[in-house]
Amino acid sequence: MKPTETGFEYSYLFGRFDETGNWQGDKVPAKHVEEVSATVTSFYEKLKSVIEGEFNLDIQPASSLKEASLGSAA
Repeated sequence: MKPTETGFEYSYLFGRFDETGNWQGDKVPAKHVEEVSATVTSFYEKLKSVIEGEFNLDIQPASSLKEASLGSAA
């Protein structure tokens, strides 16, 4: 999240840490798409509630955030 004049903008990436601890961007395996999607949605709803409801600020996706592709053939 980055601060803006009226609140915050957010972005996120999907991926995992490899054996050496380095982040590797990757699609979410197909068998985990439903769970990850539900988790992302739940987190965003809670975050939005706090940012907009308690702090009276805006929260928007960053202009660089493309629609995330969750599924893969894995």
